[in-house]
Amino acid sequence: MSKLNDVVSWVMKDDKIVKLQKAGQVYDISDEVFNYLDKAGLFDKLDDKPVEVEIDESKGQDGTVTHLKVIEAGAEPKEDVKKEEPAPNDTDVNDLVIKEMTVGGVSVDKAGVIFKDEEKVWYTLDSTINAQKFKDECTKKV
Repeated sequence: MSKLNDVVSWVMKDDKIVKLQKAGQVYDISDEVFNYLDKAGLFDKLDDKPVEVEIDESKGQDGTVTHLKVIEAGAEPKEDVKKEEPAPNDTDVNDLVIKEMTVGGVSVDKAGVIFKDEEKVWYTLDSTINAQKFKDECTKKV
């Protein structure tokens, strides 16, 4: 099995083959790589992209691509076929709304907080926040 960096010349989805520029070879695409590229919609986006590939020479006519990573210029590999992990579902910083409010009260038993600006709305404190310490430090403060 060989590992190399190359650039994709073209990909034929129907024939499950890819041609690499530097190698000047056409390789079969393994089912695992094919399924990943298909699900991610990357077939139309691979032309002229730098990639890191692993080729098993013992499979197919000239070899089979068993691993493929798309490499961004000057960056770490972007796509990793072997490590299909869902992206973390973190909140984007641009989606956050920051608002200063004055603490009106804290319920240590229920780990909740109420603000003077919204007196009838209780908010649950995150589990990483110590409710007693929060009450001692923040009651009647912004």
